[in-house]
Amino acid sequence: MVQRDSGNHFLCAVGIFAGSVIFSLCGIIVGTKIESLNQYIIWTIPFEIVGFVPVIVYRIGFLWNERIMLLHPGCSVMQLIVGNSICTWLVILSRIADLSVKKMLRCSGGTKL
Repeated sequence: MVQRDSGNHFLCAVGIFAGSVIFSLCGIIVGTKIESLNQYIIWTIPFEIVGFVPVIVYRIGFLWNERIMLLHPGCSVMQLIVGNSICTWLVILSRIADLSVKKMLRCSGGTKL
């Protein structure tokens, strides 16, 4: 099931921006827990699977329940591009990223700052 373009270029731009912010925040959350290149490789593979496979499944039209699929931030971004909102994910992920960075900065280098 291919969804039509909403024709609203402003919402499309907002959707693309929101998607980049969401996945950047997820990258910050994961990045604050990584201490080596090996950990980076180990963490990025499952993160990409969880981050992108549901969106691909959603876009090709394999929906077992569209409302459940919209709980995924990537699917929500796709809906924003065609006209819906995603502010909830932006608030949740920015708060988690903020807490992750603060925790990382307090415990940097094995000593508490």
